[in-house]
Amino acid sequence: MRCNMNRQPTPRLREAGPEDYPGIARLATRYEMPPEPWKTWASLWLRNPAYKPGMPIGWVLERAKEIVGWFANVPLHYVLNGELVRTMTPRSWVVDEDVRTFAVLLADTFLRQQNVDLFLSTSGNKHGSAGLAAVGARQIPQQIAPECAFWVTGYRGFAASYLQLKNILRANALAHAAGAAVWLLDTFRPSLPHINTVRRNREFGEEFDNFWCELRRVREHILLGRRDRAALDWHFGGALRSGRGWLFTYHDKGRMTAYSLFLRSDHSVVGLRRMILADFQQIEEDENALAAMLRAAADESRQQGIHCVQILSSRLEASAVVQRLSPHKRVKPSASMSYLYAASGALGSQLNHQNYWDISIFDGDSSLYPAETEGSIIAPNVLQCPATQAAQSSARNAGQNWGSLLPSGGVDE
Repeated sequence: MRCNMNRQPTPRLREAGPEDYPGIARLATRYEMPPEPWKTWASLWLRNPAYKPGMPIGWVLERAKEIVGWFANVPLHYVLNGELVRTMTPRSWVVDEDVRTFAVLLADTFLRQQNVDLFLSTSGNKHGSAGLAAVGARQIPQQIAPECAFWVTGYRGFAASYLQLKNILRANALAHAAGAAVWLLDTFRPSLPHINTVRRNREFGEEFDNFWCELRRVREHILLGRRDRAALDWHFGGALRSGRGWLFTYHDKGRMTAYSLFLRSDHSVVGLRRMILADFQQIEEDENALAAMLRAAADESRQQGIHCVQILSSRLEASAVVQRLSPHKRVKPSASMSYLYAASGALGSQLNHQNYWDISIFDGDSSLYPAETEGSIIAPNVLQCPATQAAQSSARNAGQNWGSLLPSGGVDE
C-alpha cells in the first residue's frame, strides 16, 4: 500500500474570536473579496444592539494554524405580534477550494445554534444558498417580483453603462444619442412630485425611537427588523457618515410619519453609478410620502452625477404609487432573490405563510454598513418605548474584551 506523503490534515472546526481577524482577512483576500477594515468588522458585533457577550461571532475551519474557512454569525432583533424574535444571519462565508467539502459543516453549525428563534439569509450566491438549503434552510414563501423599478437621473452616463453591459461597440460614442432617446421617452412618463415636507437628515435622531414604537404597532403582524435609533445607526451609520447613504424623512404637521434610506451601489464594471432604496417605512398611509422621497433622491442624484435611482422591494414595486409613476424596469439578478430561512415551532408554522413576510434588502446582512466602534448610541430594550427603559447596550459593554485584541502586522486597520 502506498502512503500519500502530501496529504493535508483534515481542517478543524472551532468557534471564531476577534483574534482570528488577520487570518480571516488573508483568506478573503485570496479569493478577491476585499476584507472589511478591522473597526468596521468589529462593529458588526460591538455596536450591534442585538449582540450579547458569549454569542458566537462565527466559526472557522483551521488547518496547520491557518484559517481555511470562515462563516460569520451576526445577531439581529426582529419582532412579530409584539414578541421578540431572536435572529441570526450569516455573512462572509468563504472556504479554501481544497477543503470545500467541509464547508457544509459551517452551515450546519450555524443552523444548530441554541437560543435562536429565526435564521435568515438574504445575500448568499447560488452556491451558498444551496449549502444552507442542504442543511435545512427553506426559501421564504413571499413572492419576489422578478423585476426592479428605476428612474434615470443621468442620461448619458446611464446609456453608456447600458451599452457597455450589452457589449455594444463604440458605447461611449453612442451614449449621447442613446441618452437623448431615453430622456425623450421619459418626457412622456409621470414626473416625481416635489413636496416640501421632505427633509434630508445627517443622522438618526431621537424621533426614530418614537417612530419605531408606532411602526411596531401599525405593522404588528409582519415580521419586522428592529428600526429604533440605535439599530438604524448601527445598520446604516457607516454609510451616512461616509456620504454613501442618504436619509430622508417625511413630515405631516411637524411629525415624522415616514423615512427612507438610499445606499450607493455602483456597477463598477460598466461604470454605472446608482442609488438603491434600502429601506422605506411609514406609519400613516400617505401616497405622497414615497413619491416625494424618490423625487428628493432623484434631485440629489442629478446634482452628484449619479445615473439612476432604483427600488429593490417587492412590496414597493407592486404598490399603486410606484405603478402610477411608470418607472423603467429591469430583470433582477438571481442573487437578489436568494432569501432563505429556518425556524421551528409556532414561529415556523406562522412563517410558512407569506402574509407575515415583507422581505427587502434591509433584512439579513444585505445592506449592513455599520459605523465604526466609536460613539455607540445607548440602546433601549427592543420591545419598550422611549422613557420606559434605557440600558447601555451589552455590545458596548463587551468592548473591553476586544480592545486588547486589535490586530497588528500584515493587516490594515
